[in-house]
Amino acid sequence: MPNRWIQLCTDGEIKVDSGYAAAGGILRHGNGVWIMGFNRYLDACLIFDTELWGILDGLTLIQDSSFADVIIQMDSLEVVKAIQDTSSMALNSALIRQIHHLLAKVGPWAIQLIPKEFNKSADCIAKLALDTRQSLKVFKEILRDVLVISPVVAVSGNLAQKNFDVI
Repeated sequence: MPNRWIQLCTDGEIKVDSGYAAAGGILRHGNGVWIMGFNRYLDACLIFDTELWGILDGLTLIQDSSFADVIIQMDSLEVVKAIQDTSSMALNSALIRQIHHLLAKVGPWAIQLIPKEFNKSADCIAKLALDTRQSLKVFKEILRDVLVISPVVAVSGNLAQKNFDVI
């Protein structure tokens, strides 16, 4: 992946016993170096919408930071297909329309389905919002919880070196 591309890795999380949801993610440079992490508590929400909130928040941060050329990486095939299929019924979703609006502004973009095991850092950040119950929170420094799961994030972002098919 070219260094000019920004990686947006996102995930959604639902607490089974309560139904409460959260979304989170990580922004990295194309070489894998950490830019920022983020999460948001969503209260009760469908998992599909939770995943979309992660993308929407990430794209908003990308636009606010004046970054361009984004590759979205996530482990939800349903959401990847919904974002790609501009003629689908999923466009009835206000979240998907907002995502497409932001994608039109950030320049070239792609979306990749990645294995769940390569999305643990985004999953970890999303889960943290279930405990804090805060609206959008941005992390400029790498969180200790993320380093425990994926120490490579701090150095080079091993995920940037993996070759996944762009769907």
